[in-house]
Order: sequence, then structure tokens, then C-alpha cells
Amino acid sequence: MSEKLLSLGDTIACKTIYGAIITGQLETVLEKTVVIRDSSLDSHLVSQKWMKEQGFSLPEQRKISNKFGVMSNKNRGQRGMATIRDKSAKDYQ
Repeated sequence: MSEKLLSLGDTIACKTIYGAIITGQLETVLEKTVVIRDSSLDSHLVSQKWMKEQGFSLPEQRKISNKFGVMSNKNRGQRGMATIRDKSAKDYQ
């Protein structure tokens, strides 16, 4: 089976983590899932494992940025809270 290389914005039909079959655009690549946005602008999670089993090749994981700095799934604290890299605890005291 040949791999189908996907890019952000590509339209695909896939199975969500809840078992629904949807068609939408590849929006974001996370650590173990991808976000697909359908025509009604709803977001759906799809397992990267399922996509690879179907022969899809994905772009690299995107980092999520906000006004506090850059966060990634790899920068999580002990309780799943995102940690902020550009400020220290002293800045908040």
C-alpha cells in the first residue's frame, strides 16, 4: 500500500475517535491525534494510529501558541496543565 501524504488544509474522509465517519479538512496535527474541521465548522479528533493504518502520512506536529508563549503537548506539567516557557514563577510574585 502506498502512503498518501497529507498537508494542512487537505480534505479527507476519516473515522473519528468516537467511531463517526466524517469528511473535513486537516486542521492541526497534535501528539497522538489530528483535528479535522467539517463543513459545518465542527472540530473532530482522529487518531494518528488509525490514519497511519489507512496509509496516510502526516505533516509534523504543530505547536500551539497563545499570548503567553508557545505550548506543546510535550510541555505539560504533572497534572496535565500546560506550562509556560517564557516567564518564571518569580515574574508572578
